[in-house]
Amino acid sequence: MNILIVEDEPNELEEVRQVCAPEDAVQTAGTLEEALGALEKAWPQVIISDAIFPARPSPNPNLYKTFMVGELLKKLRDRTSPVRKRPEVILISGAVEAAEHFPEVAAWLAAGYLYDVVPKSGFPSWEFFRAVLTHKLDGLRHSFPYAAVLQNAKDAFKEMAACGIYTEHPTMLRMWELIKNHALDENHTANLYIFGESGTGKELVAKAVARLKKTGPPLIFNCNVPSGLFLAQMFGTERGAYPDAQNMEGLVERAGTGVLFLDQFCSISEANQFELLRLLEPDTREYQRLISGRTKVAGCKFVIADILSSYAASQAGAGALKRLIPEMYSRLRFGVEVPPLRDRRSDIPLLVTVLLDRFNLQSRKSVRLDEEVVDRFSRGRWAGNVRALHDIVAELVRRCTGCVGWAQVCSSFDSEQLEPEVGAGPVRPAGPGDASPSPSVPAGLWSLGARRPRESDEADLKSRLVSALLPAHGGLVDRLAEALASRVREDGGPRDDPGRHLVYAALLCAVAAPAHDVTSASLRGALVVSDGQVNKLCRDLAELLMGPLTTLCRCEREGGGPYHFLMNPAVLR
Repeated sequence: MNILIVEDEPNELEEVRQVCAPEDAVQTAGTLEEALGALEKAWPQVIISDAIFPARPSPNPNLYKTFMVGELLKKLRDRTSPVRKRPEVILISGAVEAAEHFPEVAAWLAAGYLYDVVPKSGFPSWEFFRAVLTHKLDGLRHSFPYAAVLQNAKDAFKEMAACGIYTEHPTMLRMWELIKNHALDENHTANLYIFGESGTGKELVAKAVARLKKTGPPLIFNCNVPSGLFLAQMFGTERGAYPDAQNMEGLVERAGTGVLFLDQFCSISEANQFELLRLLEPDTREYQRLISGRTKVAGCKFVIADILSSYAASQAGAGALKRLIPEMYSRLRFGVEVPPLRDRRSDIPLLVTVLLDRFNLQSRKSVRLDEEVVDRFSRGRWAGNVRALHDIVAELVRRCTGCVGWAQVCSSFDSEQLEPEVGAGPVRPAGPGDASPSPSVPAGLWSLGARRPRESDEADLKSRLVSALLPAHGGLVDRLAEALASRVREDGGPRDDPGRHLVYAALLCAVAAPAHDVTSASLRGALVVSDGQVNKLCRDLAELLMGPLTTLCRCEREGGGPYHFLMNPAVLR
């Protein structure tokens, strides 16, 4: 287990180290600065932290020690991602410090930011302290069944980044697994068909395949050329094939044993598709130069791409601009989809950082984007996908200097340029396409099991929720819950209808894991109610959130899909 110990007193640090098992990977830090450095070296699963320690090293650290654990928790929240799960934090503190900062500690416990608190004082000896801390760690050791899975995901993301595909989103893992299997498969003759919207990065996938196969850069060809020239460019020609024709290698020969990337493949005419059948047949892979009688065998790997899936292209009617003949569909039946950017919006801050670093280096500038700009980008529609984000960031670096705010972004582009991607109006909540797996309520915080909520559950849940929010928002929680409960009663629902619990469950889940959204499906499982009940309650709650209560929580639903409730990050600041 990866453990980070934050303790500035050497003797107490040694006491804590003794509870770690020999197989644990342990890092230590005495200041906030050292702790953040340790996070960059190796992301921990557990952090054991003192409450009071200095921000940075100094000749006399006792003069600068303060209640620094709150800053550490904020930094952890900013650095978490779908594969960098927030570490479980055990706070070790003296009784005096815990009493002085009881409201903050209680709120962190209720919100799930702290796993537990173990006081350093109050035990008869350090032996008792170590026994209690060991018990807490043993409980955590059994709660990380997915450590290997997370490590594999991190390794996959590093591999993708090395190939120019920057992501930390789970939807890209399946795509990468399929691509990697194709690239490393000893059966070099299998065709790889990739599809996705324009601008999603299909060419990057072809380059990744070539990199994995270690064959050099792929040979790239856009198939949307006049049909009369297509076969000559693909197969090559012999002298006399047409007036002034010379002996010329085609793309298949030039690709050798590397990767040939055929983009816009479904634009090839039906007649030319028939000519390609033997070339793309894995058992033959044969072709001939124009008017040549010699049969050659292709040695390259074919990576074929289009915006349509092979099935959708095969179902297109006669005369469609993009169509696959049935015989070609049988050779390209199985494809790999490159997800659109709107389905992985949580990647946008990472992509913005990568693009800014690249363009700043090229232009010798230090342009950065304001937090509001990145937030609006992360909620955009992005009809042009990653290519549109690339172009907008590149243009901002060319036109701007320093820190770029949203007003400056709007003034740098015409509304027709900006509206299809991010819009110039109010910020739109993130959609279900970017939803990470819905979190469960932390153990010990709220566990209703398989029974219907009772009145005592409601009171306990309400007290825990309100204590986890800033006092200024406690009134909004009550207003929201009461408004929904009143609506339920007006519709003739029973007094103990779980509508009030739905409000508390949605908000509590969002507070406990603000990096995720909360879906109606997760609430249905937590409340043990029927689809009809939860959909009606979600609809009522969504309507109430259209008013001033959006300062607390937002809701979005696309089409007939599930409702998604998202906590406003400002509530947690």
